Amino acid sequence: MNTNASNSSHLIPAVLGILAAILIFFVLTNRPLPLITSDRAALIALVVIGFAMCAIGGSGRAISTFGMTSPVTIIGSALGLLVLLVAGARLAGVNLPVIVDDRAAFVAVAVIGVVKVAVNLAALGLGRGG
Repeated sequence: MNTNASNSSHLIPAVLGILAAILIFFVLTNRPLPLITSDRAALIALVVIGFAMCAIGGSGRAISTFGMTSPVTIIGSALGLLVLLVAGARLAGVNLPVIVDDRAAFVAVAVIGVVKVAVNLAALGLGRGG
């Protein structure tokens, strides 16, 4: 088993998760960030970071670890789809109930993302022993 490849495949999503947490903190505390000058830009950045996290360390690993029909895979996929629907609707100018502006969409995407990560970590901790 190549432990270097295994460690790096966990490291990149972790670094992206830290970046997402920093972005969420700065946006919710109204602190300025370079290149992120609006709630819309923050929403786009958060979706891109989350998509990268899933592409590198989430979706494929969940399918190979738990299987395609596992509740973990289905819940993770549904939450990821919900993120894309919320962000896509907002970027297209569609007002959803309670999500009437870019900041509300950012908060919704952040909360859904945190739930998605928690489900994944709980499943890994309970199912494989970490």
